[in-house]
Amino acid sequence: MTNLTAYIAYFRSLAVAHKDIQHNPESETGDAPIDSKKFCKWNAEEVVAGLRTTISFVPAALLIELYETNFQAQQAYDIKQKPKGAFTVLCKAANETADEERALTLAEKITYELLQKIWQDHHGETATLCNSPFKRFWFDRLEIIPVGPLFSDHCFGYRVEFEFEFQQTINIITAPEEGVFNL
Repeated sequence: MTNLTAYIAYFRSLAVAHKDIQHNPESETGDAPIDSKKFCKWNAEEVVAGLRTTISFVPAALLIELYETNFQAQQAYDIKQKPKGAFTVLCKAANETADEERALTLAEKITYELLQKIWQDHHGETATLCNSPFKRFWFDRLEIIPVGPLFSDHCFGYRVEFEFEFQQTINIITAPEEGVFNL
């Protein structure tokens, strides 16, 4: 499994298992009711332009952003990948202040429950890291930002930016496998 596949699969499993999200993976291929799609990948441009996918926010949805990777080094031959990812929990609200607060409160609750689960997957008594794409997840560097209203659905929630290290990293200073380039 590639790092990207593992990253998406991990967050998909959280969206499927969480009691307030209950994403149906079959909805991603159109084989399930549209209102059961409560997980997707998105990017910053979609926040401005509107979400390109049909997703249900009742009661909540989990949206992930694909990670960005920066390379850092103490010296030229010790280059390390430093990926940064993000996820957003959104809840739909009626166009009134009390319901906006309800949506934000639920989104905040779910956000912290997801972070608690990620913590347990890494540091809990039964943590093996086998089910996680992350070797390290820096909880002390989290940025949690309220968002909303988004889209025409009047959605509110929280966006979490996080830094991590993959279980398996790609060492760019080693030669590619034999046969990758036909020279």
